[in-house]
Amino acid sequence: MFDPFPPLQLMRPVEIIDKLRSDAFEELDRYFNQVQHSYEQDQLSEEDLNYAFAGFDSEAQTLGEKLGSWINQSGSYAAHVALSRWFLGQAWLYRGGSTFNEVSDRGRRGMQYHLEQAEGCARASLHLTQKPLLSFLVLAGVQHTHGNRLSVEDLQAGRYADWYLEGIRIAPASLKLRQRLLGTLRTEWGGSDQHMLMYIRSQEGVLSQADHQKLWAQFHEQMAHHAYFFQKNPQQALEYIEYAVQLNPALQDQRAFYLYGLNRNTEATDILMQLLKKHDGDVRFFVAQSATASLLKELEGGHPDQEYVYRYLKIQAQDGDLEAVVQVGQLSENLSSLEGAESPAYWYEKALKEGKNRAGALLVFHVLRVGGTIEQMMQHVYQGAEARNAYCCGVLYENFPLYQKNFNLDERSKYKYLLRAADAGDNASRMELARLLKAGRVELGEDGVVRPIRGKPTADSLEYAEHLEGRALAEGYKTSKGEKRKKFFAGVHQKQKAAIFILGGLRYWWVLLLLLWVVLRACSIATGPENG
Repeated sequence: MFDPFPPLQLMRPVEIIDKLRSDAFEELDRYFNQVQHSYEQDQLSEEDLNYAFAGFDSEAQTLGEKLGSWINQSGSYAAHVALSRWFLGQAWLYRGGSTFNEVSDRGRRGMQYHLEQAEGCARASLHLTQKPLLSFLVLAGVQHTHGNRLSVEDLQAGRYADWYLEGIRIAPASLKLRQRLLGTLRTEWGGSDQHMLMYIRSQEGVLSQADHQKLWAQFHEQMAHHAYFFQKNPQQALEYIEYAVQLNPALQDQRAFYLYGLNRNTEATDILMQLLKKHDGDVRFFVAQSATASLLKELEGGHPDQEYVYRYLKIQAQDGDLEAVVQVGQLSENLSSLEGAESPAYWYEKALKEGKNRAGALLVFHVLRVGGTIEQMMQHVYQGAEARNAYCCGVLYENFPLYQKNFNLDERSKYKYLLRAADAGDNASRMELARLLKAGRVELGEDGVVRPIRGKPTADSLEYAEHLEGRALAEGYKTSKGEKRKKFFAGVHQKQKAAIFILGGLRYWWVLLLLLWVVLRACSIATGPENG
């Protein structure tokens, strides 16, 4: 008898992404139908179900068009979940990992738009299968990004959000739904210690003992995070995380991060290296990005076992993790001796192409570090500015005459890059644009274009200038920092200015010859017989 669902073997995210890019939509639907069927028949864990769709958590911007084509062609549950997860990832790409007060204006707009799209797509999928757990997890992610809306009284009365109530109804034993809610009940997301404790205690006897213990481990992990980043107490953070590790040994990577915070670098590096060696080649093993970032700083001088870090990061990068793409580029700065390692520029360009804007500045400084030409550096600044990297937009604006000449830019595009830099959070550019607005030198039109003017500033210009200055000063902007960048890149570009001056002179060689002839003619007349 024909079995429509043969034994299932999960594919890696990179395999899924490759099929998506090659428009293999029917094949993807068959595969994910089997995945979802296996889950609904209790033949696949929610952990495996979530991993099967993990490739769509990628922040890679070029996946959006392919996902749109897939959902238009099939309208399947899998296509809806895939697109909604991608939208949620895009929201976080715009938001970034800092506290909300430091998210740029552009970041806030992009985050809000993609959250709305993620929610709409996830809700549209709820009726397409019997147990749409992953759809509820996307809705949970949207709610988390907005912050906690539940009071302690809501928790006492069992008044939870619909994504949680409906999710638990179809998946009563789901640990992932509970972990997501617990993450949103943190103090920094609008909850409190009381919120978290009340919720965890309410789950006693509802969950298995092992899963309930994981919730307690998560509580202590979240307390460590708050103590370190918000209370500035690294020792307290370490104590919390050590208790969390006792409850859930899988959190050892987090312990390493907090050890770095206490300058116990050797101990922290040893922990991470042991984990990477133990899980070498394991495509499902994951280290917290905060821990790998600290490890990379420690490895800047090199390490005998750094190839393990390289292999781990490369797996993550292949599976669509854009931060890992950047990190493998950073590690590659010290890996010139590792056979087969791509150049840092390869990874930075790859990340920048997919929308990871911070790769733009890293690419520029990489070129300077390895002694690249000024032309190469300028090309990467321009590339980063076109990708809306705030730093690169600021550098281009501050050295605009050179870029205007090299890239045939219109005079008014100078202010386009200034606005992009300010809008994306570059504080020096925020202050510069505010100055020009207040002086009546430019105005921001209703179409979102900054244009040069000569006159009194409008009320709207003054209001926007005040907003820009307020954001820059709230983030601790200091004039000296902006001037330092301007001075540094002015010096870097100096050679190019000289070259342009010389080449510009050669372009008008006939003028130089005419001037030379006039000078020689004048000299011959002055020394002629009649003057001798």
